[in-house]
Amino acid sequence: MPLFSKTQPAPPPPPPEPKKSLNPFHKTPEPAPIPQQEPRRSGTNFFNRRRSSSSDRRSPVSPVSTNNSKSHSLLHRERDDPSITAARKRVSDAEQAEREADRALIAARQSVTAAREHVRALEREAEEDARRAMVKQKQANEISAGARKLGRHG
Repeated sequence: MPLFSKTQPAPPPPPPEPKKSLNPFHKTPEPAPIPQQEPRRSGTNFFNRRRSSSSDRRSPVSPVSTNNSKSHSLLHRERDDPSITAARKRVSDAEQAEREADRALIAARQSVTAAREHVRALEREAEEDARRAMVKQKQANEISAGARKLGRHG
């Protein structure tokens, strides 16, 4: 062990795997594997320099361009771009048309419900009229039968 370096303790062991289900149709998500890391040394000496991995050597440069003035001007130009404005207008028109179609659909459903209720009322009225007509027919038959007896003397 070098004189001027420290070794940090190894990370704790991973937790035990959860109990797997015996049901072949039940899948449990498998935990992501934990990468094994070498212990880090805080110091280096002349003969044993720490070799960094390729990811440690990379600089923290984002893949997006850092030219803020150009991207800033592009953002403002997008708002003024006629094709973008036209697309926004078409989307808002489509949303408004959908809202109007929803209102029309609700109105149509209410109209259908009212029409069905009206038909039911007419059917009930027709049944009542038919019942009254049957009672009237029965009474007329009784009167007719009583009237047949008349005229024996004539």
